[in-house]
Amino acid sequence: MSEALSPLRRLLCCRSNAVRVAVRLTEAGEHVAVVATSDPLQPWRVIDVAHPGIEPRKLDRCA
Repeated sequence: MSEALSPLRRLLCCRSNAVRVAVRLTEAGEHVAVVATSDPLQPWRVIDVAHPGIEPRKLDRCA
């Protein structure tokens, strides 16, 4: 599936981008985590740790 994604989508879907977003939110005072999902269009997601809303496969806490 990844070969069907555009270069911009690949960049936006990468783990390093999710971590970058999580760091910015953490610096703004939010308590977030980066989780791996089973969705190939959104393999990484930044979530509010108080209200995750999804069942993560992997949790990287950005405290």
